Amino acid sequence: MGTEQKRAIGDLFGGHAKLYALARPTYPDSLYDYLSNLCVHTNKVWDCATGNGQAAIPLAQRFRQVMATDINAQQIEAAKQASNIHYSVASAESTEFESNTFDMVCVAQALHWFDYEKFWPEVDRVLVAGGVFAAWGYDWTRIDFDVDFLLQENLVEPLKNFWNPKAKLLWGGYQAETVAFPYVAIESPQFTIELNWNLEQLFNYFLSWSALQAYIKQNGTGLIENAKQQVMKKWGDPSESKLILMPIHTLVGQKQ
Repeated sequence: MGTEQKRAIGDLFGGHAKLYALARPTYPDSLYDYLSNLCVHTNKVWDCATGNGQAAIPLAQRFRQVMATDINAQQIEAAKQASNIHYSVASAESTEFESNTFDMVCVAQALHWFDYEKFWPEVDRVLVAGGVFAAWGYDWTRIDFDVDFLLQENLVEPLKNFWNPKAKLLWGGYQAETVAFPYVAIESPQFTIELNWNLEQLFNYFLSWSALQAYIKQNGTGLIENAKQQVMKKWGDPSESKLILMPIHTLVGQKQ
């Protein structure tokens, strides 16, 4: 991945960093408990492509020190703070960390963006022997049949050509062979994000999608406005909260 490609990816998220920080869902505590319990030691973790620090904060509750990096400075500026988190701007494929530093390397909702020929050697360099690598990301929302159908028809399908092709790696479940995973994958439990969102919260989340931001820059806001009107017909009172499920895909392995 060249410098221009990295900058383009950073620009997709930097321009709406504050919205990203407010609208993106958080991950369940059970996921972090499971991952930290896999580690022999919990001294130091690298949260790679931290974004707004959504994973860094709960990791900081389970590890003595969190080093959190992101390629986009605006995301780092919007990140949530804690005394044992150190944020810095860096690419996933090249860091200044010392070798054999981390008990765990984590990637939340970002593994599909990386250049694996460069990323995996960097992970192997900084991860201690016996250390754990863990990547995870969430899939499409699951609400109810009618709302799901309307979202698919009025939002997901029209955006299909605006997603980076690598996003398919996430939707396919981060299969080890598709991302050239260098470690033996550990079979993990199924985790699910459970949210109670009203219509405005749901559509703020959609606005944080890189594909929708790219669409709006090219075509304006008509698509998202129409999708919202269509969904409202089946939603009922827009202020009413509904249970929203988002299945989580994981890829976990241990350095030997």
